[in-house]
Amino acid sequence: MSEHGILWILGVGALWAPLTVLMHELAHAAAALKLTDGEVRVSSSVAENGWTLAGDRLEVELSPWIFLGMGRCTFEPATLRRPRAEAWVAAAGPVASLLAAIAMAILAVGAEGPTPSGRSWEQGGTPSPSS
Repeated sequence: MSEHGILWILGVGALWAPLTVLMHELAHAAAALKLTDGEVRVSSSVAENGWTLAGDRLEVELSPWIFLGMGRCTFEPATLRRPRAEAWVAAAGPVASLLAAIAMAILAVGAEGPTPSGRSWEQGGTPSPSS
């Protein structure tokens, strides 16, 4: 991997990480909103000292702790509409994280730059076989 590719991944990763934490927690929240009748809360903090966005059944509280990868989604399990709904809520976050990882990998490959043959992938460059 070229130096440019490594720097690109580190730079984008610094911004991408908090967004993926938020996306992970919002995926849990979306599933909980669909499968419960109660209120759902997404928080990026262990203390209540952030910015709060509140809707009808969803409250999102953001704080600088999100940059450390901290987040949680809470809801009242007693409001679940179906017996296995909690498993779907639990699975929604990792599925969102997997999709984010795939997207990051695709972007990282695109940032790789020219191939060893000197031509970009878009120009039909292919890696040269090793001798």
